[in-house]
Amino acid sequence: MPDWPPATGPRYGYSVLGARYLDVLDKRNDRWLISAREVVIEWSMSGDASAFYSETFNARGYPTGSWDGSDPSYRIGGFPRT
Repeated sequence: MPDWPPATGPRYGYSVLGARYLDVLDKRNDRWLISAREVVIEWSMSGDASAFYSETFNARGYPTGSWDGSDPSYRIGGFPRT
């Protein structure tokens, strides 16, 4: 029987948003530079992410990301490990 939703233990959440930049570009000395920038929030959402931390999910063997050379992306594309 799957352990979702967990009856006990910690609950985890997520928040995601989509945004875009409104940039004003100026050409100075043959270089384009951003002279002004405004961020426009388009959408946002949040929810329960507890399933990602469940034993059922982890038993499937999905790789997890990291901020260093052990991240799975370093196994492709010839990226050097640091």
